[in-house]
Amino acid sequence: MTNRETPLDNVRVSRETLQELAAQLGGLVAQRTENGAKNKPAHEVRLGSIKATIWANQTEQGNRYFVNVSRIYKDGEQWKKTDSFGVDDLLPLAQVVASAGLWITEHQE
Repeated sequence: MTNRETPLDNVRVSRETLQELAAQLGGLVAQRTENGAKNKPAHEVRLGSIKATIWANQTEQGNRYFVNVSRIYKDGEQWKKTDSFGVDDLLPLAQVVASAGLWITEHQE
């Protein structure tokens, strides 16, 4: 691991797994603009059920980044997300937020 890598940089999830999860989450993952086009995140960091979604907002001064943090869980057969975290989520939450911060720092103009 180089000094710019984080432990999460080596975590890999198959495209099929991501597509299945996105399908199960329904409209929770994809956000839409007013004209109906998908507004895709600039980057996502995930560790277990904790996810940070990084959004880029283009301004005259360059990109400004914003982060949404969530925890996904299954309620019966349906996948849901929440912004509430238990004590067991705090360490993964800190790691995901730190990795998101590093990614933003590396990609700022």
